[in-house]
Amino acid sequence: MGLFGDVVAAVGAGVKRGYVQSQVRQFCQRVGWPVEERGENLLWIHIHDPVGFKRAIVVNCKKFIFLGTFSHVTLTQAPGEITGHLLTRNDDLLFGKWSVSVDDGEISFHLGYMLPPDTLTETMFFAVCEEMAKEAGTFDAQMQQAGLLE
Repeated sequence: MGLFGDVVAAVGAGVKRGYVQSQVRQFCQRVGWPVEERGENLLWIHIHDPVGFKRAIVVNCKKFIFLGTFSHVTLTQAPGEITGHLLTRNDDLLFGKWSVSVDDGEISFHLGYMLPPDTLTETMFFAVCEEMAKEAGTFDAQMQQAGLLE
């Protein structure tokens, strides 16, 4: 593309990222969701899910918009019933998919959804956030009933 084209593309991406972050802040302000900036591309939105857990929705604004949330459950072993349940739930979710990560022997569970910046509308933003918060809250409540979350 050449140096000039690369510079124009980089500036355009930065402008679009700033615009998306501004949109997200406005959406959240309208409903009273607190927004915390964490770095150049990250916003953390603090809400309560329908089950009653305090939940952070992470918004990462880069080339694509990533929306994600985490379960409050961490385990040292993931029984097959849990991972099987989450894989089955992925088929039923309209927004977001479950994934599992292992860090220093701790297993954590999270939901994530990516979308192009041009598709972000207020309706879409709230639909994704609310579905993921409800799904993660329901999972945490089930894990709490099973004695895996205090």
